[in-house]
Amino acid sequence: MARLPLRPLGPLLAGASLVATFRALLCLWAPDLLHPVDPAELELAGLAQALHDGTLSSSALLRQLGAASAVHHGGFLPVSLTTAAASLLFGPTHAALKASAVLWSTAGWLAWTGLALRLGGPRAALLAGVALALPVPWASQWWLTTWGSHPEATLFPAAWLLAWAASPLLLGLLVGLGVAFAPVLAPTGLLLLLLRRRPLALPAAALGWLPLQLGALATPWPWLRASLTEDPSQTVPALLARALAPGPLLQSLAGHLPVPLVASEAAPAWLSAPLGLLLLLAALPLLRDARPPARLLVVLPLVHLLSVAALSPFRPELQHRYLLPWLPALLLWPALAATRHRAWAALALAPSLLALPVYAAVWTRPSPVDLRGYHPQAYLALGLDRVPLPLVPEVEAFLAARGPQATPGFAAAFSRRFGYPVLGEPFPDPSPRPGLSGRLRALSAAGHDPQALAADAGWGVAVAARWEVEVVVEALGPLGELRAAAWRGVGEGLSTRAADQRAAFVQELSDRDPPAAAWLAGAGPGP
Repeated sequence: MARLPLRPLGPLLAGASLVATFRALLCLWAPDLLHPVDPAELELAGLAQALHDGTLSSSALLRQLGAASAVHHGGFLPVSLTTAAASLLFGPTHAALKASAVLWSTAGWLAWTGLALRLGGPRAALLAGVALALPVPWASQWWLTTWGSHPEATLFPAAWLLAWAASPLLLGLLVGLGVAFAPVLAPTGLLLLLLRRRPLALPAAALGWLPLQLGALATPWPWLRASLTEDPSQTVPALLARALAPGPLLQSLAGHLPVPLVASEAAPAWLSAPLGLLLLLAALPLLRDARPPARLLVVLPLVHLLSVAALSPFRPELQHRYLLPWLPALLLWPALAATRHRAWAALALAPSLLALPVYAAVWTRPSPVDLRGYHPQAYLALGLDRVPLPLVPEVEAFLAARGPQATPGFAAAFSRRFGYPVLGEPFPDPSPRPGLSGRLRALSAAGHDPQALAADAGWGVAVAARWEVEVVVEALGPLGELRAAAWRGVGEGLSTRAADQRAAFVQELSDRDPPAAAWLAGAGPGP
């Protein structure tokens, strides 16, 4: 198979620039709708900053990589390095996290579009490039997330197929590196090497895998016990044992089908089934193609689907994201079929067209969010895990007012209660879940002052609830003797807001809790 000609590299790089710009704008205009800031991203930012500052020793780094929570993600270190590089431009902020995700995601787009160009020419590359540049929001939210081996893992399957005709050494190194980044790619990577039938490929894969798994080799027993998901019970042996049972496997496979190519608010879920059948029809000509990469483009994604179903975490909110590395292959099927029959072009673009209304809605937001104001390190130290970016100014106001006296009570108001949606998902229940008083008791038992905890929790509840009076009253009601301290915190937070906002809050509160309203207005003894 001929090598990729040099002349199309200009248009490919120009397209990559447009893709990176579009995804950066999505991060700027709708960061919370794409994906909430995750605790793993905060930890990643901390490691990246430590690498940047030189405060993390090599032994401490190995311990980080050998920890049970990160040992199976060999991409943890490289993604941290790119985040550290981005922090040179943006500082240790949320912007650095998203810049790293945009970089890896764009590299994946470039590899898959280059593969379409090699197999089908300019028309296939154009269709595939557009389809991957405007994916359904389900894919966007994960391809723009810095943790979890998502945007970076998407790069490797395309790189493998591009390297199929290259030396076995290069192919093996790329397969080993990809599996080190994302172990979920191991079944397809191993099958690819076995089909290549070159003795050098397997040892080369071991060489590619080894550098990113030094932490795992330093602590082999924790590695064997490491969870493949966030659930501690889902270790490698446990999932393998469960995969041998036909009942759970069939149940999981049914949960993964149809692939959610149109999973968004803009298209009903029932469209996935007919689109999936049409995609399979578009793949049939590729199975008759004499070039091995064309046939592998069909076989390997199906093997990946089966392996993910077999080792599924069995949790609906996580199961589909493991399909992301091979998802672009499905979009390439109709793009390549369109080189023979132009009608397939409509199928290649169908997911993007269905997703356009959702993307258009993003631009109706009044103004972009300043990602530079989000300082992950300060939030991680406080105990905050997920803070919606529009609330960042109020969180910063709390930190500025409290200084070193800030307690984890503020973060307790956010944990397990105040979620927010991503694209295509419903808004969470606005009623407060039980547990705030229990978390405050646990923090008190750990040595924190109960009154200070309650005051900070009151402030945190008001911020997290976006000053919705009904939610604040319901959340603080079960605090008992700590209720007065919590309302004191609400009053301190209210003092940082504009006068008209304070007046409106007190006025509405007077109908729900007159003593609290009187105290906030300075005309009562206390709630």
